Amino acid sequence: MKRALERHEAGTCHVIPILVHPAYWEDEPFSHLQMLPTGAKAITQWPDRDEAFEDVARGMSRAIKELLVSLKTSEKLFEEGEKLFDLKRYEEALVAYDQAIRLDPNLAFAYNKGDVLDALKRPKEAKHAYEKARELGYNG
Repeated sequence: MKRALERHEAGTCHVIPILVHPAYWEDEPFSHLQMLPTGAKAITQWPDRDEAFEDVARGMSRAIKELLVSLKTSEKLFEEGEKLFDLKRYEEALVAYDQAIRLDPNLAFAYNKGDVLDALKRPKEAKHAYEKARELGYNG
């Protein structure tokens, strides 16, 4: 659980606690996360367990859709940054990369903004961006 929560905080996964049986969880390290089923009512306490499982499935589906939308948006912003970079519109490209990173701080290839920072004669910032990209596993 500790590793899963670390990955959640880093943005490399999304943890959704599911309460199957009644339990005291309010002081647990995951208590700040959105719990399923809705209202953090244990599945075994629902009058109809099928409805409880359906509620869990709907909650997970919502979370997946939200994640996909944010990734799609960050990737589109990255693509916009690439196009602006190719047009030598460096300041605008940097804004697009920064917006992509703000939406998804773990979008490794967006830290390719180091090229833009180099073009803008900002070598220290460029070096930091390249280091972050490598830290996240991007070797482009």
